[in-house]
Amino acid sequence: VLVAYVVYLALAPAALWMLDRGHWRRLLTAIGGAYLVSQVLPDALQLPVAAFRNLPANAPVFFVPLVVGWHREAIRVAWRRVPAAARVGLDLAVIVGGVVLAIGYATDFTAAPGLGERLAGGFAVREAAMPLVPLLVVMLYLRFLGIVVTVLWQPLRAGLGWFLLMVL
Repeated sequence: VLVAYVVYLALAPAALWMLDRGHWRRLLTAIGGAYLVSQVLPDALQLPVAAFRNLPANAPVFFVPLVVGWHREAIRVAWRRVPAAARVGLDLAVIVGGVVLAIGYATDFTAAPGLGERLAGGFAVREAAMPLVPLLVVMLYLRFLGIVVTVLWQPLRAGLGWFLLMVL
């Protein structure tokens, strides 16, 4: 995984340059296109690194949050235009989904055998191919963690204030 992040971080300045010039649609189209190629022709874009071969398959996990973070203020304004009941309902659905999946993974899905494999695939599948369903599960977790941090920000800041200054 470290190989992937080294490559993604090397590409990040180009992505930030595109974002700064307003080319976020082109960036997402390029990432989406590379992801689709990685799903249709998985051997076409693989690196000769044994630990992590298919970088484009996992690129959405790195670059989509980068785009979202870049446009966070505009997204926040647009999100406020959504009716409050719909916002709360969607966030509750994400929270319930995140908690159910976390419990499922913690208990190895004993209540629903095979569900974990269907949702996320095995480790090799997630790390190499990242099919659409595991990618959506990862994105759900990212949104879940975003909600948790937003809700708990004040207590986190009160308890870890100086540490967060160093991290952020």
